Amino acid sequence: MMLASRLWLALLLGGLALLQTSCGGITPLWKGSHQLRNYTIYYSEPVEFQLDFNHTDKEFHARIELVLTYYQGITRTDLPLFLIFEDASHKVTEYSARVSIKENGRWQGVLQDNEIDYTLTYDAVSDAVLQPGKQTLKIYANDEEAEKIVGVVRIEVRIYEIEQPGS
Repeated sequence: MMLASRLWLALLLGGLALLQTSCGGITPLWKGSHQLRNYTIYYSEPVEFQLDFNHTDKEFHARIELVLTYYQGITRTDLPLFLIFEDASHKVTEYSARVSIKENGRWQGVLQDNEIDYTLTYDAVSDAVLQPGKQTLKIYANDEEAEKIVGVVRIEVRIYEIEQPGS
């Protein structure tokens, strides 16, 4: 298990290095996290983050990464999520992600020291187009079958600007 985790980390870092050289560069812009009340994410009640992209005055390309902590007793094999960005002028940009947390009977991610929770890093949107200035990011459970998903402990969002070739 430890070897698999190290191999996964090496592949991830190698992929990031390749992406950085092919796109001209990746710059970390923002990171925030939210501990979920009752370990539950809802369809009707979002997890909300306030962002401020004051590094530019024009729209930009970004990668959105989610770091999800969930407990292995969760009854699902995936987490369908809906990400909504809204800028100060109320322009809305929407993305969806379906995070696989169990494959071939195995929990995905890294088992935490408490031996109950797993943490999984997921590239939710590889080429988002975002607006400058103040933004609100809302993350909802995106599921037709249920109003809520129980078992998600924490959500961390990381946003990186992707420099476009020739810009």
